[in-house]
Amino acid sequence: MEFGTKKSKKAIADLTENAITPRNLGADSASGNGPPVNNTVAAALLDSMAATTVDMPSREDHQAVVDDSKPRPKANLQATTPAEVYPTTTIIGNEIMAALNVKDWIDAVAEKREVKLHSRFVAKRLQEIAQSGDVKRLKALRYILLLINFNAALKPGKYGKGKVLPPKDKLQQKLDVSGSLVDGLKRKFVPPRYEALCFSK
Repeated sequence: MEFGTKKSKKAIADLTENAITPRNLGADSASGNGPPVNNTVAAALLDSMAATTVDMPSREDHQAVVDDSKPRPKANLQATTPAEVYPTTTIIGNEIMAALNVKDWIDAVAEKREVKLHSRFVAKRLQEIAQSGDVKRLKALRYILLLINFNAALKPGKYGKGKVLPPKDKLQQKLDVSGSLVDGLKRKFVPPRYEALCFSK
């Protein structure tokens, strides 16, 4: 007001004139005259703010959205047995299950030939599961070995941060699997923004 132009002074005066002045709503209501216009606007604004707050998602809702966005399998909360909580269709997927080949393991165990593996966990369980004839469990075991080898094939990133995939052909050669399995692992475990960087070198 002290240093402004005539136009700015008029604008300030208009704002001051139209400002909502706090008044005692209770006293106005008691007098029977109802709330003044300015206080009616303020009350309507506060009511709308309260309604908006009610509609706002809670902390639990935010957490649920964050959890859903994470690349981890969804648990079957209606499961009646532990095996139903995370079925193979959710953990591995039908496409990868179909591409996994375990015939060489079955033949080797049947002929009592040694199967050389880089994982003690898998080696300890191979013979028992192969002899049981449970192909589904054997494929799950093969998938575990594939993930172990997949992790071992990753190269350390720059400055020790993260890991980088080798070129697709070299990765396929290291894992000794089909290209469809490599693509399946890529879709499951490599964020989309890194796909071109990891596989086009």
